[in-house]
Amino acid sequence: MASDLLLVAVRTLEHSEVSVAMKTVATEALLSAAQNGLPLPPRAPWLIWTLWTTNTSACSWRHVSVLGDIPDARVRAGAMAILEAKEVGEELRDLAVRVLVGVGHAAQVEDRLIMTMVERGHSVERAQEAVRLIEAVHAARGIAVEILRMVRDRWAATPTAAVREAAIAVTGQVTEPDIGFIERMLADPDADVRAAMAFELERDLPGRELALGVVEARLRVEVHPRVRAALLRAQAALLDDMHDDGLRRRRRR
Repeated sequence: MASDLLLVAVRTLEHSEVSVAMKTVATEALLSAAQNGLPLPPRAPWLIWTLWTTNTSACSWRHVSVLGDIPDARVRAGAMAILEAKEVGEELRDLAVRVLVGVGHAAQVEDRLIMTMVERGHSVERAQEAVRLIEAVHAARGIAVEILRMVRDRWAATPTAAVREAAIAVTGQVTEPDIGFIERMLADPDADVRAAMAFELERDLPGRELALGVVEARLRVEVHPRVRAALLRAQAALLDDMHDDGLRRRRRR
């Protein structure tokens, strides 16, 4: 019975004379079924993708994460093509990113797409798109540390403060500590960038245990109240780390 209902939903999506509203209902049925572990007819993901990309103003894209979890090569190729294009609406770009960060696609996203997005990441919106994809791809299959560093350093050198903040988000994916980069970002002329770097140190940046001296040096000259607050929280987190490490060493003796 369930498979019959899913086939009816697919035929609804295939029928050219059916209204978008009815096709949306069929999409909801298919994605709800997938969310509950039912296998979809093979052509269902592409039909859903086609409906969403051709009716951006009429579709809500509910359950988009479910579509992202389905490893459909045609959907993936379509999403990558959107992000590679130069002139595409923000809604379509957001849809493409939300699909590609899903477990059905992230491991298959190629480095060339990431680099294309990085090269065009001159605005906060484009940089944030790239960061979302980098984080998902790195978690799924790993991105070479050389690429992560290149992205980080390129963005750190841009004149746009929000893009420099995105560089800090990328450095959270690099496992090797880089005290020089941390010091550079803590000395950035923009307070938001300095605060973002301090916040990343508070969260558990790889290699942050080496940064206490840099944080304390910055505290001696920092005058912005919000940045000072972030630095003090980072300092407290780093001191806690040192205390915990000391306790662990004493217990081993």
